[in-house]
Amino acid sequence: MSYIAAVGLLLSYFLAPQATQAVPRPLSSFTVLNITMKDLSTKLTLATSIPVLADRRIQSKVMDFSTDGGPLDTVMTSDKLVWPKDVSLKILLLPPVRQGGSYDVDAVANFSIAQEGLVPSVSSVKPEDKSVIFLGKSITREAALQLAAKNNLRLVYVLVSSKKDSISAISELQTDLLKRLMSMSPEDQAALADQNFDTLMRMDPQTRKGFYQQTVQA
Repeated sequence: MSYIAAVGLLLSYFLAPQATQAVPRPLSSFTVLNITMKDLSTKLTLATSIPVLADRRIQSKVMDFSTDGGPLDTVMTSDKLVWPKDVSLKILLLPPVRQGGSYDVDAVANFSIAQEGLVPSVSSVKPEDKSVIFLGKSITREAALQLAAKNNLRLVYVLVSSKKDSISAISELQTDLLKRLMSMSPEDQAALADQNFDTLMRMDPQTRKGFYQQTVQA
């Protein structure tokens, strides 16, 4: 994750002239079939003047989207709305972009992940699905709107990948393998080594490269 990009996202609020926020508009009723997450986020943003972003990792995923209209928050958090596999909705409170600027999709997606990582450190309560995350804490819609009004912030809707990063998954696998190896006989250790060599050879080149780099760093 780009820590500098995430911090820069917040610092831009203090270091650049502020734009006047457009008045949010409710969605009209519409149905669109086989639309990508990238195109859907653009369509929703243009229709409502409320930022809807799609993580680069899931921008090409498609879905059939249908709504009876209404406020964007109601539409996006409706139980009737089913996102594609490995796609989840995150709602953030962020400063508005500077005059003529736009949100960096990667920075916002990474910032969302970083905030989620803070949650266990600041709260013993697991965030509810589709809740607003602010500085690592899950807050109610009412509290979010009050913070937004008092501090010139805005709700930003981010569609992110809920799939675990492949390199992180490999790291967990390494730890698990070490525990298992310690309790195995030499014969079982040799059999497991052969099995995992086959797994490594079936990885795509980019994932295999990341595995080697992480092994060297470890």
